[in-house]
Amino acid sequence: MVREKFPSFIRRVVKVKTVVFSAFLLAFLFGSIVTAQSPLDGLNVDVSGTVSAVAVQTDGKILIGGFFTHVSGVNRTNLARLNVDRTLDTSFVPNPNGSVYSILIQPNGSILIGGIFTEVAGVSRPAIARLLPDGTLDSDFFANVGGWVKTIALESSGNVLIGGSFTIAGSPPQNHLARLDKDLGDPDQSFSPVIQRGGIVEVRAISVQANGKFIIGGLFSSVGGAARNCLARIDPTTGVPDSFDPFPVYATEVNTIVAQPNGKILVGGLYLGGFVTKKVARIDTVTGTEDPTFSAAFAGNIETGYSVYALAVQPNGRILVGGF
Repeated sequence: MVREKFPSFIRRVVKVKTVVFSAFLLAFLFGSIVTAQSPLDGLNVDVSGTVSAVAVQTDGKILIGGFFTHVSGVNRTNLARLNVDRTLDTSFVPNPNGSVYSILIQPNGSILIGGIFTEVAGVSRPAIARLLPDGTLDSDFFANVGGWVKTIALESSGNVLIGGSFTIAGSPPQNHLARLDKDLGDPDQSFSPVIQRGGIVEVRAISVQANGKFIIGGLFSSVGGAARNCLARIDPTTGVPDSFDPFPVYATEVNTIVAQPNGKILVGGLYLGGFVTKKVARIDTVTGTEDPTFSAAFAGNIETGYSVYALAVQPNGRILVGGF
């Protein structure tokens, strides 16, 4: 997921015609989901479905991904680009044949997309693909992923980290978390963390730290044979977790991770630490412990079975939270 400094209009961006998702849209206005026309600017970009990912290019154009068939009345399948004036970019037509969950723009302007598709622009690209800045498919980048990619991050080297629910064949195979070569997309066979859980296993969020280690969140109960409830920190060389273990008692799921300027991280999910109302926690990345001064208990229906899917930190330090 790309965390860009979005222009103010992103807070009021797109009217979503068929709403299949709920309040968590609001928190992604800075990061990955758009909704609602604003009377302030008259913007009216109709999307015939759901939007799950947003990224802003350096030239001000906006990429939107999700599960939809039309944008502003024009056929666009699951991925589209808006011009600076917010009209549809008619030259950008990748048309992945399944949902797009994540968009990441590389420093050179190339566009990585992850999701549950098998083709992009009519060419085989299972779960992850790279587009050139003009929207054409990068024929050099290919990873034979079986499953779906939910999140994408970059290491300082430029190599690509992907998380989701997938298998990449190899010796050993890579499941749910993998590192791909920045140029060709080949999997790093020396990096193969063992992530397990009874039931569906999915890595939903990756946050790379300044020291090169990265924190993963999702649906899992152990990493490298060590008990880790939905949150773990991974050594980039060995692929094994360190002592970072914020939820040793219990957590149901972690869906999003956001780094704060003070080095702490915010995580959103469900039953964090085993508490029914705890959907958001702040973690000290040095000690791996929860910040006891941070309390965000949610009342109402969100108490039982509802999860936080989106977090964003505003320039003034306030935190946007969304979920369903």
